[in-house]
Amino acid sequence: MGFAGLLLVILMARPFDVILVGLHIPLVVCGAAILAVGFTGGLRGLNTRTGRLISAYVVWMLLVSPFGMWKGGSVQYVKSYVLLLVVLFLALAEAPKNLTAAKKLLQILGGSVTLAVIVFAAMGKGRADPNAADAYRSGGVGMFGNEGEFALLIGFVLPFWVFTASTIKNKALRLTLSGGGSLYLFWLLVNTGTRSAFLAMIPVCILLLARLTMAQRVALIGTAVLFCVGIIGAAPQKVLDRLATLSAPEDDSGDLRGAARTSEAAASAAERKQLFRDALETMIRNPVFGVGPGNFADYRYNVLGKEGIRKTWFPAHDTYMQIGAESGFPGALLYMAMVLSVFVTLYAVRKRIRKGDPESELLSRMTLCLQSALLFYAVMSAFQNCDKYPHFFVIAGLAAALDRLTKAPVSATESVPMPTRTAAAFGPSRRLPVAAQRPAGAMK
Repeated sequence: MGFAGLLLVILMARPFDVILVGLHIPLVVCGAAILAVGFTGGLRGLNTRTGRLISAYVVWMLLVSPFGMWKGGSVQYVKSYVLLLVVLFLALAEAPKNLTAAKKLLQILGGSVTLAVIVFAAMGKGRADPNAADAYRSGGVGMFGNEGEFALLIGFVLPFWVFTASTIKNKALRLTLSGGGSLYLFWLLVNTGTRSAFLAMIPVCILLLARLTMAQRVALIGTAVLFCVGIIGAAPQKVLDRLATLSAPEDDSGDLRGAARTSEAAASAAERKQLFRDALETMIRNPVFGVGPGNFADYRYNVLGKEGIRKTWFPAHDTYMQIGAESGFPGALLYMAMVLSVFVTLYAVRKRIRKGDPESELLSRMTLCLQSALLFYAVMSAFQNCDKYPHFFVIAGLAAALDRLTKAPVSATESVPMPTRTAAAFGPSRRLPVAAQRPAGAMK
């Protein structure tokens, strides 16, 4: 449990991106976590619905790596994938022994990452280049220094922050932190100027409207309307212009120069379209084995770039397309199946909630939190490169933990205590079965 919480802080809040950078503390902690997972039965997580698909995806990446254009880079990619992300999944899936422990993990995640977002936003503003074309956008530092990656982190942690604040017993403090913190996170999200983040918020809002009570729906809609009015009045005009730009002008050849002259936002949208086409072309050329895990940007620059218009060294900005280009159609299907399996797991957990159960409300809020974060991640993945980020494995691990805790099957080898009542207490028509009267271990 301790290593699981520590991994959450190190891999999601990323404190060592800005302090004690040269001491390799994340590497040491992850190494200890690998040993903990191996010696405490954490590998059982691979036998879950999502765990089996993760195993299949890793095996497939290993199989296609020898066919890649840069074999050593593919091997390193798979190695870091297993030692960091898969270990994180296993630690979270097996660490909680009850729902209270699972709740603590969600609280650790919500509190630490929200604090990190606030600190990163302040540091990013101080380090921004005022002469850059996108200087009006707000980003973070370290792994989440890019505006899009920072928006992914903000939208991801938002449900966890709301859950964390909702567990505070003092009502006034709970409402203040939940409402005020959420509005501040939304404000930071707006200032990133990331259009895909707002597209990702649409299904999350639909989910919330479907799950909340009528009073909560009215409060949510009212707050959203007031916040939108505030955004229009207070947000920088360039940010509003960028959020309103969902397409970019370009000619038939895909030349981005005309779009670049129009605006930075239009050029960005046009380049994403070109990246999508390049990833699709790469998948069509290499449908089974792809070009090797982690190799799309190299392939685009060194192969596609020599066949026509010069290409930049950029990833696909679409997780699903990039995985398809690097690991073929089978790899893309396996990854999408992994994401879908977590949706199925959370749905199964929610179906087990029974009204009147003392833990039903807590379990309902935890599943809603994870479903909201997963929806946001799944949509954002179509616009960002999220394959090497820990977000998905955090949700998948916590979902697997809730699935295990809510199943709570009685093992066939466990001793079930007999009722204290005697056979006579059951009455003449409710006699104890013969199997129950036989002493344990007696011969038939």
